Amino acid sequence: MMVGTWEDCFPFAAGEKLNVEVKIMMLSPLKGKGSVLTRSDDMLSILFELSKQTILGQSIPQIDIFTVFTYREEGGGNIAVIEYNGLRKEDRDLKIVTDRANKSRRIEPSVKIAKHKIAFTLRCTGESKVEVQDIAGLGLPFDPKIRIRAA
Repeated sequence: MMVGTWEDCFPFAAGEKLNVEVKIMMLSPLKGKGSVLTRSDDMLSILFELSKQTILGQSIPQIDIFTVFTYREEGGGNIAVIEYNGLRKEDRDLKIVTDRANKSRRIEPSVKIAKHKIAFTLRCTGESKVEVQDIAGLGLPFDPKIRIRAA
């Protein structure tokens, strides 16, 4: 059974340009851009690009992420296509759990992406603001803070 739509946790319309900020501890944030390719009741497709950057003398390579999430029902059995720097994975058992009260969706792929089984929550925190929260599976001793805003 379908509970809510992508608009509930991701208020950006198809065609909208995005600014992305990834904050890692006390360091200057990594900045990138994105665009919403599709957003319907049951499908969300997004493209994110973080250009190559240097922080504290460390070179951070360019990161390109393309996603398509197709929501059919709560729990497993949903579909995802995730492409990370050209490596494409399909997931036919994507778990999605919606929390309409908190304007969020927990997304848990059943496949590894870049050697990690990553899970996260998309949460609408304002009219044109989304945070990626509760990121699990990266093997880091801290949670990166990811904010998405309209460009």
